[in-house]
Amino acid sequence: MASFLQVDGLTKSFGDLVLFENITFGISEGEKIGLIAKNGSGKTTLLNIIGGKEGYDSGRVVFRNGLRVGYLEQDPQYPAGLTVLQACFYSQNETVQLIAEYERAMETGDHS
Repeated sequence: MASFLQVDGLTKSFGDLVLFENITFGISEGEKIGLIAKNGSGKTTLLNIIGGKEGYDSGRVVFRNGLRVGYLEQDPQYPAGLTVLQACFYSQNETVQLIAEYERAMETGDHS
């Protein structure tokens, strides 16, 4: 089965601290995964690398053509004063924006 995501020989360090070294894995269609490790071991850093928000020292991260990656950050930043529902829909993702527009239309009774 072809991988949606393939990570090969990935290494990330901060100065002398090697967070992870030469890790390799793939995620295929239908698979569910979990990242389980002690605090400070690099789980969030790995997700930031996969999400394109952080660089790495060596290795490669390969996505299947057309695959888009999104995730909820560990410490998301929202503008002050948002309701919980507004925070849920605070996104640059086109699908999330369309859902938010639909929700607003339902609230106001605008069904056009």
